[in-house]
Amino acid sequence: MDRTGIAFTALLIALAALVVSVLLIEVDPRSPETGDGAIVPAPAVGPVE
Repeated sequence: MDRTGIAFTALLIALAALVVSVLLIEVDPRSPETGDGAIVPAPAVGPVE
């Protein structure tokens, strides 16, 4: 495998890691509010403009 192949493979691995991290952030399995992994916005404190 030449340098181009190595660089391309490293790029694919980095892209896959980025996608997995985004999915883990979007779907949090440890959400205590709902228990199903959904992200619930925090309640507003004070006047809402």
